Amino acid sequence: MTVSMLAGCGGTSSVNGVELNDEVLKLEGYLASAEELELTLFNHQSNGVRLWLNDSLLAQQTKELTNIKLTNLASAAQADSNQAYNTMLMEDVLPDIIHSSGANLDQAGMDGAMIPLEDLVEKYAPNIHKYFQEHPDHLEMNKAYDGHLYYIPTFSIEGPSQGWIIRQDWLDKLGLEAPTNKDEFYNVMKAFREQDPNGNGRKDEIPYLNRTKTPLGLLGLFGIDNRNYVVKDGKVICNVATEEYKQAITEIAQWYKEGLIDPEIYTRNNAREELFANNNGGMTVDWLSSTFSFDVTLSKEKLGNSYFGFKLSAIDPPKDVNGDQIIWNVWNPIASTGWGISKDNKYIAETMKFFDYWYTDEGRTNLWFGPDHKINPDGTPDYSDEARAYVGGPTEYNESQGAALGLGSVRLVEAEVGAMPEVAQKAFWHYKNNFKLATPFPTFKHTPEEKRVMKSQGTDIATYISEMQQNWVLGNKDVEATWDEFIAHLNELGLKDVLAAYQSAYDRMYK
Repeated sequence: MTVSMLAGCGGTSSVNGVELNDEVLKLEGYLASAEELELTLFNHQSNGVRLWLNDSLLAQQTKELTNIKLTNLASAAQADSNQAYNTMLMEDVLPDIIHSSGANLDQAGMDGAMIPLEDLVEKYAPNIHKYFQEHPDHLEMNKAYDGHLYYIPTFSIEGPSQGWIIRQDWLDKLGLEAPTNKDEFYNVMKAFREQDPNGNGRKDEIPYLNRTKTPLGLLGLFGIDNRNYVVKDGKVICNVATEEYKQAITEIAQWYKEGLIDPEIYTRNNAREELFANNNGGMTVDWLSSTFSFDVTLSKEKLGNSYFGFKLSAIDPPKDVNGDQIIWNVWNPIASTGWGISKDNKYIAETMKFFDYWYTDEGRTNLWFGPDHKINPDGTPDYSDEARAYVGGPTEYNESQGAALGLGSVRLVEAEVGAMPEVAQKAFWHYKNNFKLATPFPTFKHTPEEKRVMKSQGTDIATYISEMQQNWVLGNKDVEATWDEFIAHLNELGLKDVLAAYQSAYDRMYK
C-alpha cells in the first residue's frame, strides 16, 4: 500500500519518493506553478454527459489563473462511466488526477493507486484546511475506513431540498387556510377530495400525490423521518421498527383507504405532470425547484384558453404530533464525488495548491456561477444573460460549458438557489431561516465485513420493509395484525447484524 509521508531533511519533503516543490508556497494569488504545467485528469460523469472540457472557457480561465492546464483523458464517446473508470485504472501509468465517486477513490487509495492527502491539505491547501477545521465531521465522513483521506470532496449545499407544496388556487376556491398541523392537513385533504375544487362536477381530485411512488413523505406529520435507519443519542436504530412508526403507517393507510392519497401512487409515472396538468392533483412533498417549475409551465400564457388558475404555494411545515415544525428533506452536504492524486503524479505540491483554488471564493464562483458570470450592482455574482436565457436553465447551460461539475469544491448555495424559479427561491430561504432542519443520516465508510452485511442482510431487510410498507398502505395487510410478525422477520433477516455494522461505522467516525 502506498502511504503518504511528509519526510523532512533540510527543509525538503517528499511523498512516495517524489520531492515536493515547496516553492509553490511562495507563489502569489491562485498560481499553483511558476510556469505553465500540464496535468492529466480522468473525469467522466453521468455516462459521458458531463465532463471537464479541455477547450472550454472554464479551462482557459483556470489555466490563466493557476498556470495549470488540465487535459482530461476521458472521452464523452465512452458510454459508461464505471467502465471508463475501471479501464483507466488498468493503465500502466495513471492520470495525475482522478475524479470519481468517493467509494471508488477510497478503494483505489487502499489498493495503492491514490496517495493519502490529509497531511498535504494542512501544508499546501489552506482554504481546504480551513473548511475541514470548520467542519470536522465532513472530514471524518470522507475518510476511508483506514483513516486516510484519498480525495478532495465536492460538498453540497446545506438547506431544505423539499417542501410542503399545495394548490393555492384550490385553497382559495374553497375558502380554506393553509393547514398548520396534522389534523388540519387531513381536513384540507378531505375538502380537496369532497368539495370539487377543480369545478368539473366529478369526484376526481387526488389530494396527495408524489412522483417518487411512495406516500412516506407524510411521515413528517408524525414527527418521523422517512429513512429506515436514524441516529438517536449516538445510537443507530431501525426507524420503521418503532411504535411511533406503527401508529403513523396505520393512519397513512387509513388516508389511502379514504381516497386522500393517489390510488396509483406506487405505479404512476410522472405524477406531477399528469395530475397537475389535468387539474386533478392537490398537494405534494417534493423538490422545491422542479415542483415550482409547474407554476411557470402551467401558466396562462402556456395553456391559453385552457388556463384554470393553477397556482402552487409552499406552506410552513405543519406542526407534527409532537408540536414540532421540522424540515425533514434536506440536502446532504457530504460528498459523493471528488478528485484525488494518483501514485504516478510527479507534481504533488502543485496539484494540491491547484485543488485549493477550487475552495476559494473565486474558484467556487467560476465553477458554480460559470466562467462568464456577471457581477450585480451590489457586488454579488449572478448567472450570465446567456445562462439565464438558456432553455434548460442556468445550471444546464454551465454544464454544457464544462462548469458546474462536482470536481472537488463546495457548492455555492447562492448559485444553486439562484437557478430556481423565484417562488422556489423564496420558499428555500423561508424554510432555511425559520425552521429546524433535520440532520442527514451520516455517510458511513464501511469495512469489507460491514459492506458484506449491508449487501446481504441489509438488502434483504430493505426489500422486506418496502414490501410491507406497500402492503399496509394498499390495505393488503393490516398493520396491527401483522406487526409482531413484521418485527420477528426483521430479526430473522439479520437486523441485529445490520445495526451493529452501522453502529461500528458510527463509533469509528465519531468516538
